[in-house]
Amino acid sequence: MTIGFSEFLGEVFTNPILLITIILIIGGMVVNGITDASNAIVTCVSTRAINVDYAIAIAGFMNFLGVLTIMMSNTRVEKTIYGLVNFGNKSDIVFIGIISALISVIIWSIGAWHFDIPSSESHALVSGLIGSSLAVSGFAGIGIKEFLKVFIGFFLAIILSFLFGYLIVNIIKKFCKNKDRRKLQEPFKKAQIFSGAFLAFMNGVQNGQKYLGVLFIVLSAFKDKEIINKIPIYLLLIFGLAMGLGTAIGGKKIIKSIGMNLVRIENFEGFSSDMGGSLAILGASIFGLPVSTTHASTSALMGVGASKRFSNVNWSFVFKMIITWFLTFPVNIFLGFLFTKLILIIW
Repeated sequence: MTIGFSEFLGEVFTNPILLITIILIIGGMVVNGITDASNAIVTCVSTRAINVDYAIAIAGFMNFLGVLTIMMSNTRVEKTIYGLVNFGNKSDIVFIGIISALISVIIWSIGAWHFDIPSSESHALVSGLIGSSLAVSGFAGIGIKEFLKVFIGFFLAIILSFLFGYLIVNIIKKFCKNKDRRKLQEPFKKAQIFSGAFLAFMNGVQNGQKYLGVLFIVLSAFKDKEIINKIPIYLLLIFGLAMGLGTAIGGKKIIKSIGMNLVRIENFEGFSSDMGGSLAILGASIFGLPVSTTHASTSALMGVGASKRFSNVNWSFVFKMIITWFLTFPVNIFLGFLFTKLILIIW
């Protein structure tokens, strides 16, 4: 079952709370483009494989394309988000819970972006939803199976991305050991543009599903029906454009933060990092595990840096970044809980 575009617009513009919710969901996608999506093209720019403006344009388009092609792939991540929380049967309470979670996500993500810290907007969304659900339904409102998928995805993305980055770069070094590195520079520049585009595409696939899962929670409560069988193309277009816009707005700040602070790399190392992160996200998506592009891309980059020597990685910046990753869950659970309680009091 799906909702036609005219019916969707009719529902949105006749219900102010639904309108606010949709605006915040789109705002969340824009913020996702600012914080998560830009990580996909960091290595391309830091190795000068491509101009930063061209890189941002490619990343924005590939994010859009990734969201758009969700309808042709599995939607397991979307279903994980859909089953993660339960706000009950009252549509007003569902709206309040979702609005509170999205407000917490936007505040957290913009704050981290302001201080040049690559945070996980994906996990901010998940933890914000959990906090809001706890405020409304208590622990009974949390889907244990889906929560375990989030927990597994968090650690698996970091570990696998690091290992993939480490292994891929070492395989390339082995096969290119006796070749002229100057002759390999240009081919790897082109390969790196491809790998960066692929990582941006996978970001669109992952994060588009997360926000569609949130939207289906809202629409299902409002229509009192399951709306998960087919994804309307117009929603994919709207979400894809929102993420692409976010990448264009905030891309340079995150690129400078990671590209200049984390580790110095060459073109073949940038390619290895991008492919390592992409493969980790692809595997997680197949099994319905919500993961963060920030975690995957930066962990793969650390794996590549560690392949030379561990001192090649700026571990003080890594420590700062990891602290932010672990703070994401408790802070956003608290914010989601707090905003939900405050709105319920005012309401």
